Amino acid sequence: MTVKSRVLVGVDASGSSDHAVQWGAAEALQRTVPLVLLHAVSPTAINLQGPVVAVSATELQAAAEKMLSRIRDNLCESNPGLEVEVVLTRSSATDALLEHAGHSSMIVVGSQRLGTISQVFLGSTSHQLAARASVPVAVVRRLPTNGAAPIAVGVDGSEHSQPAIEVALTLAQLHQVDVVAVGAWVADVPLGYGIWTLDGSMLTDLRAAAQARLSEALAGWEEKFPDVTIHQRVVHAHPVDALAEVAAISQALVVGSHGRGLLRTMLLGSVSSNLLHLLDTPVIVAHS
Repeated sequence: MTVKSRVLVGVDASGSSDHAVQWGAAEALQRTVPLVLLHAVSPTAINLQGPVVAVSATELQAAAEKMLSRIRDNLCESNPGLEVEVVLTRSSATDALLEHAGHSSMIVVGSQRLGTISQVFLGSTSHQLAARASVPVAVVRRLPTNGAAPIAVGVDGSEHSQPAIEVALTLAQLHQVDVVAVGAWVADVPLGYGIWTLDGSMLTDLRAAAQARLSEALAGWEEKFPDVTIHQRVVHAHPVDALAEVAAISQALVVGSHGRGLLRTMLLGSVSSNLLHLLDTPVIVAHS
């Protein structure tokens, strides 16, 4: 993996980014790179979570500068040796973070669970970034409580799994923890208007095939990261359920994104999208 020069964190005024800031600061320290705090001042932003209050651009600018200074000072005091930079912009949060992502090893953002209308019509910054960014995007809703817990990674056997595996192994190496690679498989086969339930021998074959896909996807990575122990876990469940179960005992979950080209800028894979919405564990979306 190409090591870039900073960790970029999106900061908002709602408090939903507080954990993202702390998580990003820890990552920047681990990587010995600067932490960049970016806040977008957007007077035209629509707030579906509460009343809209008219505030002048000058007042917004002053409040944002004060907020960033306070966060930077607190971080520097509690994390000696951490270099913190601040960026204030008037573009949208998503566009600003994408614009500044080029020299970053990772984008880190917080997340609020949006209602259905908000998700459909506006989408969250975290979902938009996860779909569009060219660097890994970490969505941090809660801080992990066990620093010795493993890094989990979803592996489906496709080419999209490879960047996720690399990100997971890099994180595990930095934090000196293990990786749990999860391959999920389902046994019910839809046919016409019904469902075939497979017999024992077919289930055994399907499980063996899932194990083979997982092992093949991981081939060669142990040699690249000899200090990281990789545990393979094949689970008979829907991918969202399988990954959510493992994520609950992990300090972070890494998944790939299946979007490409124009489609990638609009959609995020259904598994990744559901996990971003459901999990409190930090979720990192890695792109090809």
